[in-house]
Amino acid sequence: MIETFHVTASDIRAWNENLPDHVTLKFVRTRDERSSLLKDFLVQLTGHASKVRVSESEGEPDQMPSIRMGDFWTFHMVPWGRELGVFLNLLAAAAGSGDPHVSGEVAEKLRGINEPSLMDIFVSDLCPGCPAVIDRLCRFPLINPLIHVRVIDGVLFHEWAFEMSVMALPTVLIAGGQRFTGQARPEEVADGLIHRDPSKLGADVFAWMIHAGDASGLAQMMINRGKVFPGVLDLIAGDSFPLRLGAMVAMEEVGL
Repeated sequence: MIETFHVTASDIRAWNENLPDHVTLKFVRTRDERSSLLKDFLVQLTGHASKVRVSESEGEPDQMPSIRMGDFWTFHMVPWGRELGVFLNLLAAAAGSGDPHVSGEVAEKLRGINEPSLMDIFVSDLCPGCPAVIDRLCRFPLINPLIHVRVIDGVLFHEWAFEMSVMALPTVLIAGGQRFTGQARPEEVADGLIHRDPSKLGADVFAWMIHAGDASGLAQMMINRGKVFPGVLDLIAGDSFPLRLGAMVAMEEVGL
């Protein structure tokens, strides 16, 4: 594990040497001009870390550019500053190197989640308290792979923060309505994930599940509650053919 703050090029090279094997980050570029900022970060990172590989793909036209770490983490940010140490430590943990660093109480709660869950963490490089929140909450998928995390730079992607009424950083949003501002405690956030109502999720969450190839998981959520979620109907009525198709596949599995 490297220190969260003041990460230098020599720190990155030492971190790279301690990785057990090569790791891959996925860069999803879009038409958004901020794609170049994420691309530049990855070029500089791999220049110091030879074991980090990057695959690149084209996202949907209306998507924000992102860096994806495995199947469970999406970063809409450039983690060069305060967040770099946290980002690298998480990447090492995701590669199987290091302890998840999740308390027994929180881990027990997380293991009780049996449906896909999405958590958004809005942060900024200017926010001194943000790295600690990212570090604590981004480790949840290491305990339960049904949990997915998006980390969004609320300054770089200011329109997203505005749309979600994020007025302070860090802010944690659980798909379905719950919100935590400031130094959110892992126990509280874990409880929020357990008690959320998936029928109240927005179409964007279901779109994320379909993009992740989990139309079957979406279908099972509706089967468990015996009803069709309004957000899924919104996708079927939408303009994106891949999302319409994915939503219809989920509906077919439900038997409707």
